[in-house]
Amino acid sequence: MKQDDDKIDYLLAGKIAGSLDSAELIEIDILIAEDNTVHERWIALNNALPANGVSEIEWADLSTILQKSKTNIHFIKKLAAAAVVTGICVTTCLYFLPNKKTVSIAKNTIQLTLSNGQVIDLSKEKGDVATGDAQLNNTQHTLTYTVIGKEKTGINSLTVPIGKDYKITLEDGTEVWLNSASQLSFPFSFTGNTREISINGEAYLKIAKDEKKPFIVHLPHNSVQVLGTEFNVNSYDSGMVKVALVQGAVNLISGNKTVAIQPGMEAIADADGINTQQFDKNRVLGWKKGIYYFYAADLKEISKVLPRWFGINVSIDNPAVMNKKFAGGVDRNQPISVFIDNLKMVTDIDCYFDEKNNTLHFK
Repeated sequence: MKQDDDKIDYLLAGKIAGSLDSAELIEIDILIAEDNTVHERWIALNNALPANGVSEIEWADLSTILQKSKTNIHFIKKLAAAAVVTGICVTTCLYFLPNKKTVSIAKNTIQLTLSNGQVIDLSKEKGDVATGDAQLNNTQHTLTYTVIGKEKTGINSLTVPIGKDYKITLEDGTEVWLNSASQLSFPFSFTGNTREISINGEAYLKIAKDEKKPFIVHLPHNSVQVLGTEFNVNSYDSGMVKVALVQGAVNLISGNKTVAIQPGMEAIADADGINTQQFDKNRVLGWKKGIYYFYAADLKEISKVLPRWFGINVSIDNPAVMNKKFAGGVDRNQPISVFIDNLKMVTDIDCYFDEKNNTLHFK
């Protein structure tokens, strides 16, 4: 697998910094799992980082630099010596990293990468699928499994590509619905005193109640602690995490700050701290039915959704239409042409689809 070296270095450094968006993070995680050379470079980069801590200001500066420059690995190592990831952060990244194995699999399919490196194409393999660690069942867009033999604590990775969604039921009965361009890292068996998973992108979770084993969801730079509840997490926007609580009670942890979220409230964590507000269920949870609702939205907001749902590029050619507001919905179950026709019908925004470049132009 040949990749542009500068881009790989950028993605590896961004993974360390936590500055990648969900699509970039999925891309580098797939490369690390599938390509031996990239895997070795990832390990070498982690080994080059000292275990000292770094202040929030240094970390923010590092993220900004990485986002603006596609630097090479030598510069990254020098930069890391001055402003480095905490030992805990590095350990977490490695803990949720699938073992390497060179495979060939389409990137537009739902993939399950096992802790031993085996990759299963869930878009192709239906019904019962036997592995060395568990008996899988992939039926009706849902994955369930039974552990074979002893408890299995290695970390598996479930990746949902652009334009798709998928559901998995974990060992304890917890149900996780993953939106497009999202990834879940999880063990087949929960051992110890906690149940822990990692999510990047967007997911809706219905946590099985177990007062003796609190459930912890790791998000980019944040985590959610819960005993039994239903909530939505969204980390699509780099540097921002949203947690919307449907029922139960959860705590959103960001750095040294912990905020309790009440049902019907959404907590938003970013560089400025954590704020809470009421949320609209249709707007936040509509994606589970394949619909993205928007209210008083501008094209910038919609342009973030269309690439994730339809795998297209978006170009806003006329800056004058950037801030125009409108309301409506995008149905992932319908062709993109339906959204284009509806938009033209209710607004004066003109757009056309450049099929050659797979780009939707707004003018």
